Amino acid sequence: MIEKYLHRELSALAATYGGQAPPACSTPYIVFKQVSGIDKAIDSDTDAMSDRWQIDVYAGKDYTAGRTLAKAANVALKKTGFHDQLCIYTVEIDGPEDLYDGQVEQHYQSSDLIIHYSE
Repeated sequence: MIEKYLHRELSALAATYGGQAPPACSTPYIVFKQVSGIDKAIDSDTDAMSDRWQIDVYAGKDYTAGRTLAKAANVALKKTGFHDQLCIYTVEIDGPEDLYDGQVEQHYQSSDLIIHYSE
């Protein structure tokens, strides 16, 4: 369910793919993937979960556009409260960071997010 939420929020900004983008897709685009997750706090009676996600924003050779889009993606995912059947408690964001992807030969912006939520 969290994947659908991420896809919906990010798709409002640019083409969005889970895991990896298809070969030779045009920019701008966003790729999101789960890095880790904890289903429930061990000493907790709640159904709270914490997932770590990586959001990568590709905008071709336009550095400023990539940076702007990465910041917009972070703002879009910083929202707390109820979203369909999810309750987002908090979102911690580290980034965006400037990186280079040698496979597609372009710079991109990467952010790490920890999302605390329940379904």
